[in-house]
Amino acid sequence: MTLFYICVLGVALFGGPFVKFSIAGIQIFYLVLLFLVVAYIKYLYSHWGVIQLTKINKAIIGFELYALMMIAMSFAGTNKLFASDDLFFEKAYIPRQAYYVFVIPAILLMEDRDNIDYFKNFLNKNYNIIFWIIYIGSMIYSKRFAISVPTELILAGLLLWGNDIRRTKSGLLQTLLILFSPIAVGGEMTNMLIRMIYAFLYFYKNKRNAIKIFGLAFKTMIAGIFILPIMSGLFTNIFDANSWWRLLYWKDELAQLVQSYGLGVGYGTSYATENFVGNLGSVVSGPFAATAEYSTLDKLFITGPHNSYVSIAFRLGIVGIVLFLVMIFDLIEKISEKSNDISRCAIFMLFSSIVLIGVNVGLESPYYLIMFVFSFGFCASEVYSEYE
Repeated sequence: MTLFYICVLGVALFGGPFVKFSIAGIQIFYLVLLFLVVAYIKYLYSHWGVIQLTKINKAIIGFELYALMMIAMSFAGTNKLFASDDLFFEKAYIPRQAYYVFVIPAILLMEDRDNIDYFKNFLNKNYNIIFWIIYIGSMIYSKRFAISVPTELILAGLLLWGNDIRRTKSGLLQTLLILFSPIAVGGEMTNMLIRMIYAFLYFYKNKRNAIKIFGLAFKTMIAGIFILPIMSGLFTNIFDANSWWRLLYWKDELAQLVQSYGLGVGYGTSYATENFVGNLGSVVSGPFAATAEYSTLDKLFITGPHNSYVSIAFRLGIVGIVLFLVMIFDLIEKISEKSNDISRCAIFMLFSSIVLIGVNVGLESPYYLIMFVFSFGFCASEVYSEYE
């Protein structure tokens, strides 16, 4: 898990490009995947027969088994039986679309004290110096006085971790810095949402009420994600062009969910349908426009709907999205029950991460995926480690 934690801090410091840094010619993200798979095997070997099947663990395991089944069916081409002919199919894209399936189980590893306590002890001793290294270093590396989404997430988490009980002058100064430092281009709305969640938790003392408020907001967000696309015609003149495009994209993917009889389309398919994109040769601008690296057809396989909840429903159907949401709602319920024993940092990391993947490419982006799994696992470790 050490390499995984290094990757988390690396993404906070260097941004998304960090996952493409290479060691001995191998990208760091692929090394993380390899080491995680080895860690899973070691964990299963040492815990076989004694793994506590809490509700969240059952949901994760169920999600993984269903996703692996869909991956196998996609390689076999079976998913073509229930996926629409309006989609494009290319098996070569299956690994790129499904790699998150092999990272999510790291949440289970983080519930084990042996895999998380040493990192928390490291943060206890060094959170302040880590904060300044990331804050200053990220700006030096990017050559801009602005904070990106991954940097904001980790910096805010570090402050809440270090100032969970007392308010210090240093903590207040750092809070002002991360709340009012310029926002980097890209993910501006996500950055603002993270700052709002942080500010609320920093100044509002009642953790149980905060969890209830955030939990209600998340339920509202999920309801909106799956209801608003159905009513998209009502928002023609309300949303800006980008938001309107996303809403129609979600509608297109949810329509494919219906056409697959709720099973999902699997992997190795384009995200968007030919009907949604139109004539490929006429696409000269926007998210699907060809670049020096990718053709328009390639873009259909790698440009997701900027919403991982819709994407999971699209690929893994009703079963997949229900299991994924059970995992999230169970953790929210548990931290509400044990709010006095849960750190503000853990609460912040959880709600920031589940919002992050709802308004971004999320699980389909290596660095956002790492941020989500770490944040979710960090919170889960404060609830479920007692079962080990």
